[in-house]
Amino acid sequence: MMTVVHSFVLALLLAGFALGQDEQIGGAKRVFAARLEPGQEIKFDGRVDSEEWALASTLSPLTQVRPVEGAEASRATEVYFLQDGKTLYVGIICHDDPAQVRARQMDRDAFVRFDDVVEMWFDTFRDHQSAYWFQITAGGSRGDALITDGGQGFNKRWDGVWDAKSRVTERGWEAEIVLPVQTLAFDSSATSWGFNLRRKRVANGEEARWTGAFKGNRFFLLSGGGFLGGLHDLQQGLGLEVVPYLRGDLMVPYRTGGHTTNGSLAMGGDVSLRPTPESNLRITLATDFAETEVDERRINLTRFPLFFPEKRSFFLEDAGLFQFGAPSNRRSLVPFFSRTIGRDDQGQAVPIVAGGKYSARLGDWTVGLLDVLVEAWGGGSDVPQKNLSVARVTRRIGEESRIGVIATRGLADDRGEGTTTGLDLRLSDGKFLGEGRPAALWFYGLFSEVQEQDQASRRGGAFGLEGNLRTREWSHEFGFNHVEQDFDPALGFVRRTGIWDMSWETHFHRQLGEQGWLRSFEANVSLDVIRDLEGTEDSWTLPLQPLGLEFQSEDELEYEVRRIVEHISDPFDLTDGVPVAPGRHEMTRHFVTLESNDRRDYLGDLELEWGDLYGGHMVRWSVTPLVIPGPHYRLGFSWSDAAGRVPSGEFSAQAASLDLDFSFTPDLSWKNLVQYDTESEDLGFQSRVRWILAPGQNLFLVGQGGWTKDGLDSFERREQALAVKLSWSVRF
Repeated sequence: MMTVVHSFVLALLLAGFALGQDEQIGGAKRVFAARLEPGQEIKFDGRVDSEEWALASTLSPLTQVRPVEGAEASRATEVYFLQDGKTLYVGIICHDDPAQVRARQMDRDAFVRFDDVVEMWFDTFRDHQSAYWFQITAGGSRGDALITDGGQGFNKRWDGVWDAKSRVTERGWEAEIVLPVQTLAFDSSATSWGFNLRRKRVANGEEARWTGAFKGNRFFLLSGGGFLGGLHDLQQGLGLEVVPYLRGDLMVPYRTGGHTTNGSLAMGGDVSLRPTPESNLRITLATDFAETEVDERRINLTRFPLFFPEKRSFFLEDAGLFQFGAPSNRRSLVPFFSRTIGRDDQGQAVPIVAGGKYSARLGDWTVGLLDVLVEAWGGGSDVPQKNLSVARVTRRIGEESRIGVIATRGLADDRGEGTTTGLDLRLSDGKFLGEGRPAALWFYGLFSEVQEQDQASRRGGAFGLEGNLRTREWSHEFGFNHVEQDFDPALGFVRRTGIWDMSWETHFHRQLGEQGWLRSFEANVSLDVIRDLEGTEDSWTLPLQPLGLEFQSEDELEYEVRRIVEHISDPFDLTDGVPVAPGRHEMTRHFVTLESNDRRDYLGDLELEWGDLYGGHMVRWSVTPLVIPGPHYRLGFSWSDAAGRVPSGEFSAQAASLDLDFSFTPDLSWKNLVQYDTESEDLGFQSRVRWILAPGQNLFLVGQGGWTKDGLDSFERREQALAVKLSWSVRF
């Protein structure tokens, strides 16, 4: 088997080198940033009207992607660039009727659905591998992210140090962006970056781009951009950033018969050093995540664990360097999953004593090293602290492809020690069948070894192949994964072991323009087959979506029918006391989804699922109404309900959440979340105030706690906590 794998990897490598030799860059759009002279300054007020902006050139007109692909944008957009060696300035004028401008989102890192917005990315190494993404809305919301894997990976939880202001004016809406170059890693020998920009207009559901305006191209396809030039003599100073924090806590650990109140103070922080603009060394001490948002409650009626994303800031910076394998596989099998660090098997926080991370881009090579020291957990351990390490190295092949290796060492729990090693390869071509027809192919192989205490070591492997192809109306994906029974990525995540998994999906989408009552139509069919390692059928799923409609109102309606067969070898509980018996289960399920358009002040989504379930039947539905009457507050509610009957009895599970968010200014927000689910029988809340005092300076006030059901249809108050955290960035 290994000989076959080695031969296959060699063939893919040769194909990758051939692909790289055939790729050429030519004919791409270019724009230049003008240089500000000493003494010249931008009046930073969100209005592009100072004399200095007259020095800058503007982008050529944008082109529609939707609703009419290839048409000229319905409203003009002017974008200007200036730089002074330390800062890149971007000025934006979105011409429009001020009465039609949607400006209802102003909080930091908002998921923008309801606002007019301009997004842009900068491929600072011009390698088509990774980029920095920024957005500004008409309401003033600022967002940023890291784009990885040639545009397939998108990490919106990264926060950079930069600033932006916007305002609605008589011309439509305008914005100014101030981006310190010290926030970015970049090729110090280059004077241009890869670049692209798009504008979304809510009034007519329009998306327009500067370049790469093909429906088959995702906006994040880094090979589909143009170039921003004029970036000469950029300076990062000493490249030193110190980010200390001060935290105060008030804890109320309620107990039967009374409670006590405890207070504490803590200090810590991070130190970052960029020896060169291409590299970064970051050290963290007494790492704190008090401001991290809590996870969403979900109903799980499967026999497998759910995947929750990383939200902690230390692990998010340069997280793309540690990504491995195909993007669609990263919720089921990853060799490194940072949530395993600093959490126990119940998801509770484990103190991180210290950590270090080094990232660098050295020509065609990228390097990521991570080492974290955590306190041990799980009673019985005689080792007070554990060291957990990850190393990742990749090499660029041609213009868009790459090959890489990864290694992890350590176990986050007390089972013993473990290591994981692996190799992956991505072959990409943004113009595989011409403009707007990209394709990509991934291959990976992994090996793990876990040495448990007082037991023999367990060894296992995994490998897989995945590919996709997109055109204007069609997209095709296939995947194949083989995971051995004893495969156990020590610092990673694997949903299932001991399986062969084969999948395929074809999706059709046609835009119908702005005439008539229908804007677009889509359909989808896929197949996922899983067998055990002896070849015995484990499960297969055949989803068919014959109907997906988007109306001219931008409301959407979808219907899907799904045929499922599962072989259950070991019983598991749907809910407490309702087991699913072993055997072969054939099921047919139906799904209906209705999504309202984003222009309304009162909107929401409705999902309905019904059909067979393990020899019985079930109905699951969820509704998420949302009220956004203006830019300063938002009220959202979510309710999910699953109920039915299987041969062992009836079951019922619910999850609910209530969001009440206030945005006083783009720099001051107050978010409140209350959640309850019948599985944990826990009613919890988090109230989180964030005040951005200045770029890189944040004050957080976080309160959380709740009540747990005591089994007698009443709730017992559990620990309540209040944390105040101040962090600030000092750059040299």
